[in-house]
Amino acid sequence: LGLRVTNQRIIIYSEILKAENAKYMSLASTFSDITAFILENYLNPDFSVSMLSEKFGISEVHIRRIFKSAAKTSPIKYINYLRLEKAKNLLSESSLKVSEIAVQVGFSDSFYFSRLFKKETRVCREETPSSRV
Repeated sequence: LGLRVTNQRIIIYSEILKAENAKYMSLASTFSDITAFILENYLNPDFSVSMLSEKFGISEVHIRRIFKSAAKTSPIKYINYLRLEKAKNLLSESSLKVSEIAVQVGFSDSFYFSRLFKKETRVCREETPSSRV
């Protein structure tokens, strides 16, 4: 009798682990799809979490939870990170004005871009190569 109960417990635990693994794999797949979509669209100034919600048929709150759980950051912070990295490259490799770079990397407001760039990179546009206004 004791062996039968133990085997039943093992089977139950095994089923629980399978369910948890399936849930994890589903979340990992969803996160992967979301990040791929972000990488394809982050330069769009109208890109938002609501676009992700519409694309994947998941609420904005759930998208934020998935992202926070998997990446330890919010989708907006990730999008801004990608945009700022692209901006750093453009600032160092091109002669474009800061306002032009802001638009190219998905910011419609160049003043917001400048404040965010300074805050996140701790570099002012005056400190970038051949400062451009």
